[in-house]
Amino acid sequence: MLFRSKHLSYFQQHGEIFAYHDMFGYLLGMSRDLVDLLQFHDVTLREREEVDERFGDQFEAEQLDEFIGVFKLFSCLIESELAEERQLWSMVAARSRWVVYHQPSPTELVFWRTDRSGNSFADPVEPWAARLWASVDGETTLEDLFEEVADDPTLKEHEDPRKHVVNTLKSWVHHDRQYLKFAKAPLSKFGAEHAWPSYLRSSMPYPPFRPGVDPDPHNPLEDVAVPINPPHAYYEGEIEDADEQFRDVETTLSHLFRQPSPLLQGESYTDRVVAYLVETGRLGESTRTITEVGAGTGAFASGVLSRLRDDHPAIYDAVAYTIVDLSPVLREKQKESLTTADVVDKVAWVAANAETHEFEPNSIDLLLCNEVVGDFTTVKLTRELLGLQAELEPETAYEGWTDKTVERLGPSGRLIREHTLPLRDAPEEFYLNVGAIDFIERVNTGLSSGGSAFITEYGDLMAFPVASTQLDHIEFSIQFKQLHHTALSLGLEASVEYVQDLIKLDREAYTLVTTRTWFASMRAMLLSFGINFDKVAYSRDMFEELLGDALNLSDIGDVRFKIVDERCMGLAPHEFKALMLKKA
Repeated sequence: MLFRSKHLSYFQQHGEIFAYHDMFGYLLGMSRDLVDLLQFHDVTLREREEVDERFGDQFEAEQLDEFIGVFKLFSCLIESELAEERQLWSMVAARSRWVVYHQPSPTELVFWRTDRSGNSFADPVEPWAARLWASVDGETTLEDLFEEVADDPTLKEHEDPRKHVVNTLKSWVHHDRQYLKFAKAPLSKFGAEHAWPSYLRSSMPYPPFRPGVDPDPHNPLEDVAVPINPPHAYYEGEIEDADEQFRDVETTLSHLFRQPSPLLQGESYTDRVVAYLVETGRLGESTRTITEVGAGTGAFASGVLSRLRDDHPAIYDAVAYTIVDLSPVLREKQKESLTTADVVDKVAWVAANAETHEFEPNSIDLLLCNEVVGDFTTVKLTRELLGLQAELEPETAYEGWTDKTVERLGPSGRLIREHTLPLRDAPEEFYLNVGAIDFIERVNTGLSSGGSAFITEYGDLMAFPVASTQLDHIEFSIQFKQLHHTALSLGLEASVEYVQDLIKLDREAYTLVTTRTWFASMRAMLLSFGINFDKVAYSRDMFEELLGDALNLSDIGDVRFKIVDERCMGLAPHEFKALMLKKA
C-alpha cells in the first residue's frame, strides 16, 4: 500500500510538467496522466488492485509496474513518512549547482537566493549549519555529517538536535532554496560530473502547477504545421527595463563583449565586427545606408558609429543609420545610448516587427542583425506530412505538390517548394525556421546592388532547430544550412562563419560561467558589499579585480570558470554563427 509523499511539488514550463521532491531534491519530468497517477495516491493509502481498476484502461499492467517502480525509487510514492525520513540519514549530501554563498569562516555562512519574481534575499544560517555545509563533499552521508557537528554548542541548544538538523536540511533542499540535494551513493561512484544523475546537475526555476486547480498546460512544441507563436507581443509590450532585460533575462554575445575585453585583446565585439566588415569590403566609402534589425540597448549601434567617426570619418560623414525595432522600451534605451555616444543625429528609427517589415527595395548597403532571427516563427513538421521519401532527392520530392498542398502547409509550404529546401536528412519530426528563411527573402529585396548583410544567431550549420525553453518565452536555434541555401537560391553570395573566429576571440581563455538566477543572486550579494556586478564576460583576473579587497574569491561560491570555447557566462560562443550575404 502506497501514498504520495507530502514533500512532492509540481511545476510547469512551456507545457511540460515536473515533480520536485522537497526532501531529497529529485526532479522528474512527466506527462499529465502520470500526475493523475500520483494524485490518485494523495493522502489515501492505495492498494495495487485499486490502481489497476482506476488506470487499467490507460496503461498496460507492465507500464503501471514500471511507473510505480520509478515513483517508489524516487520517493514520490512511499509506504510511510517515518521510513521516508529515516532514509535521509543514510543518503549522501551533495551541494546543488549554482548556489551563491559567502563563507568567510567555518562558522559563518550566508546563502543568497533569488525567487521567481526576481527578488534576492540573504539567508544566514546558524554556526553548526555553517560547519556542516563546509563538510558537504558529495561523499559523506548525513549520519556522518551529523557526527561532525553533534558537539557544536549552537546545535545542542535545540531540544532535539537530530530533528533540528533534518528540518534545516529539508529547508535547504526545498524548491524555494535548492542549496542541497541527496544522492543514494557517493558522487564518485557516478564518475565525472556530466555523468551524475541529472537532478543533481540541474536547477528548477519553473512556475508552480496545481493539479485540479490550474488549467492543464499546453505544450506548443507538440503542434504540427502550426506556427509556434513568436514572442513579438512579449517584445512589444512586456519588456519594462532595457538594462534589466539584457542583464538578467536574455544576454547576447554582443552584449557580453560590448566593452573592451582582454579576450579580444583589448577591443570590443563591435570593434572586431567593424574591422571585419571593413577588411572584407562590406563596409567602405561607398556605404551610404546601414540598417540594424533589433538593436537591443543600442550599444552595438553606438559602437559602430563611434568607431566609424573616430577611425573612418569619410564613411561616417556619408552614412545614414536606421534601426528597425519593435520594442518601445528598447527604442528609448537606444536613443539614450546613442545620445551618450554623441552619434544620435545619424540615426532614424522604424517602429516595426522585423519579421514582417518590408524593406524598401534596393535601399540598404549594409544590414546588421545580431541574435534576432531565433525569435522569428518556427514550425514543427513531419516527413509524413511533407510526403518525403528517403530515396527521393528534394527536387523530385516536391514535384507532386499541388497549390492546395502548399496552402495547407502555410508559409512553410511555399518556402520549401519555392527554394527546394534540402530536407532529405530531416528526422521524422523536425522544426523549420520559416520566419528566418522568409527574412532572407526580404533582406534580398532590401539590399542594394553590392550590398551586404551580417546576420548572427546561435545554431548549427547542419543540425535542425532546437527549442530553447529556459526563458519565459520560447526561442529556437537556427539551422544555417536552410538560410544559406535560400540565399543561394535568390542569387546572393553567402557563407556561414563562426562568430568567435570572426571576432578573433581568445578561445583558450577561461571565463566565468553563470545561470540567470545565479547571476541575480551573486549580483545582490556583491551589491551588499558595495560591488556592482555587471553582465560582461569576466576572466578570472577581471572577477578577482572586481572583488578587490572587499571579498576573497575562495570565500564565495559557487564560482566556476570554464574555457570560453565551451561556455562564457550563460552562453556557448561556439554555437554562434554569422550568415554573410552579398548582393551582386
